[in-house]
Amino acid sequence: MGLTADERSYAAFLIEDNLGLPKGEVDGKELPGDLAELIGSTLRGKREPAGEGPDVEEAIRAYGEQLRKDSLRTEGYFVRKARWPGGAPFAACITHDVDNVSRPLKHVLERRRRFSTAGVVLAALGVRSLYDNISEVAKIERKRGVTSTYYLLSSEYDLAKLARKLGSLRARGWEVGLHGDFGTHDSPERMAEAVGRFTSALGFAPRGLREHYLQFDFGKTWEVAQGAGFLHDSSVGNRDKLGFKVGLCTPFQPPGSDWEPMSILELPLVLMDTTLWGYLKLDEQQGLEAARRILDRVEDLGGLFTLLWHQESVKMKGGRMFAEIIDMVLEKGCYAAPAAAIASWWTARKAPLVHYGGVYRLDGTPPEGLCLEFEGKEGLKPLVKGGTMEEMRGKTLVRVASDDFELRVG
Repeated sequence: MGLTADERSYAAFLIEDNLGLPKGEVDGKELPGDLAELIGSTLRGKREPAGEGPDVEEAIRAYGEQLRKDSLRTEGYFVRKARWPGGAPFAACITHDVDNVSRPLKHVLERRRRFSTAGVVLAALGVRSLYDNISEVAKIERKRGVTSTYYLLSSEYDLAKLARKLGSLRARGWEVGLHGDFGTHDSPERMAEAVGRFTSALGFAPRGLREHYLQFDFGKTWEVAQGAGFLHDSSVGNRDKLGFKVGLCTPFQPPGSDWEPMSILELPLVLMDTTLWGYLKLDEQQGLEAARRILDRVEDLGGLFTLLWHQESVKMKGGRMFAEIIDMVLEKGCYAAPAAAIASWWTARKAPLVHYGGVYRLDGTPPEGLCLEFEGKEGLKPLVKGGTMEEMRGKTLVRVASDDFELRVG
């Protein structure tokens, strides 16, 4: 069975958005059928990428590289929107699922090998909680100048008791979203109940979602989440193996039942702490090496490194490597932000780049930090109005500074 026009149109939309290409640059009718099929079948859940690599992302990159070469050969230049604010090489989104905030002493003692001896003793004396590390995690991040997203369950503990702590964090830039309960991923009714409990206890409606245990149904979950008012989701990821569940490491609008792009934005999950230490049983050094390997791949592709680190794990073996993982990420000079900020940026970046007769303009208000990447034949430089130019990583980076921005070539 051949690809429908709607499926091709969706694939063209995703590629254009992913690569930051000028509006109308990709024609679904002319798009290679194997690439459109790869995108469609993966995002419908009909295939799962083999191995660790983000194969859909790599295929889109290869297609974009061919477009770049063709443009340089025929036009003498190539222009596209950079992915991240200020032309950052890639982005990172640090997130924490809050599955538990307390455990009885019996539970701690049965699992004492996970913790340091001192930690178990202090927990037994009631001096320290080994499972409520929300503030401690934030302290680690604050020391490094970053903020993150916490996803809270609505039925496993009393959210109202955490309201003051969470309110203080939100006021300082952290995000608080919903960690979907069992059954919310495919039930609008169960989701409505969870959102209601969350909103009643904390005084605001969640706008970000991650499903518990990464439960996901390609035919239902996005629809349920969008219907409940969520703006972004980060449930698409692997539990028991390394790799990219839908072959992508950049945000995307999933396809609706009619192949129209949905309004909800998916931030694919790239790495989870329990994958390293729980499912794969890696020791701490092996876990760090695996994390660096995945991080390097995302950096190479200029993608989004979405990290899930359970807040209750930071005092456990493996989980205590959190600070080292964050340092590993930040030392690469990426753009790091909570899920809401990532989603807001990616949505604002959609301001269409319009191209005609060697002139590029933005249709709409550009977000602060938006840049264009320009490549031209030797000696060819663009004329820029409402922006500035600088050389970065072998390309000319054009910073957009006003609504009347214009880039003119020739």
